[in-house]
Amino acid sequence: MKCDIEKIERYVDGELAEHEAQEVKAHLDECRACRESAAGLAGLDAKLGSIQFPKVSDERWRAVRAGITRARVVRRRIWWASMIAAAAALLITIAAYFFFSAEDGGGWTIERLDVNPGYSATLIENGKGTGYTAIVITPVENEF
Repeated sequence: MKCDIEKIERYVDGELAEHEAQEVKAHLDECRACRESAAGLAGLDAKLGSIQFPKVSDERWRAVRAGITRARVVRRRIWWASMIAAAAALLITIAAYFFFSAEDGGGWTIERLDVNPGYSATLIENGKGTGYTAIVITPVENEF
């Protein structure tokens, strides 16, 4: 057998079949480096096995589970709220489209003006001659 650290790890952990374990044991009798590696792995397993983990009370576990449940509920609520907001925005957009695209313009006119470099204004006028009812100023992206 060649030096095979993975096989030696499985030997130390007791995961090998009987014939493979005998093969590794024979190799360890001959190879000092692998024997030292196996001893180090066995010592590490012993140290890890002796670690005492603190006992977590049932009350603490219930608090953790309740926190996870609350987080899931909040995520669900946020998801539903965002879906309702998206649906409302879509409905408003559709209503505005039909309102402004009526044959007579819906009684409204929209005019775009370039006011300053980098900005444009949208003037929305009601068709009844009462003047401008809304002015929206937006930045214009530079096109290169």
